[in-house]
Amino acid sequence: MLGQAIARQVERGVLEVCDPALAAHQLILVVIIEALTRTRYGRRRLGDAEAGEIVDIGVEMWLRCYRARPPDVG
Repeated sequence: MLGQAIARQVERGVLEVCDPALAAHQLILVVIIEALTRTRYGRRRLGDAEAGEIVDIGVEMWLRCYRARPPDVG
């Protein structure tokens, strides 16, 4: 479902993604690996604020990679 949502944003010109399924996988991994690292692989609980921060930071990084750039006007 995430890949389909990404594909819709590609169609709208919001994202530049060649492979929506791969981009979805990358986003999930960015968030999950950070969560696993911070919890010491499940030995510590994340609070809601910390979990939200992990998601926010991961999404922001992912968007910097895939956000469509405006065409150069010159």
